[in-house]
Amino acid sequence: MYKLDEKIVERIEYYYERCKDVADYLTDNPETGGNEEKAVKYITDFLKEEGYEITDLLCEVDHSFLAVKNNRMKEDRPRAVIMCEYDALPDVGHACGHSMSCGASLLAAL
Repeated sequence: MYKLDEKIVERIEYYYERCKDVADYLTDNPETGGNEEKAVKYITDFLKEEGYEITDLLCEVDHSFLAVKNNRMKEDRPRAVIMCEYDALPDVGHACGHSMSCGASLLAAL
C-alpha cells in the first residue's frame, strides 16, 4: 500500500466513530428542511472541535454554514467543496438517508 493510502485509511479509522455519532444524533433528532437548528449546531460544534472556522447563514440561507479548516480559504492551493445534507422528511424522519449522508460528508472532509 502507498503511504498516502495508509494515511487515508488511518484518518478514516480515526474519524469513523465520531462521524457515525453525528449521523446517529441526526437520525435520533430529525428536523425538516429549514428547521435544522439542533442539527446545524451539533454539526458545527463538531467541526469547530476539529479546528474548522464556521461562517453561519451562508448566502443568507437559514441553518446553512461554511466550514473551512484552519483559515485555508486564504491559501493559494486546490480546494474541494463537500455538500453536507442533514434535513429530514416530514412524518418519517431520516428515511431519506441525509443523516448518514451527513456523516459520510463529514468523514470525507476530515
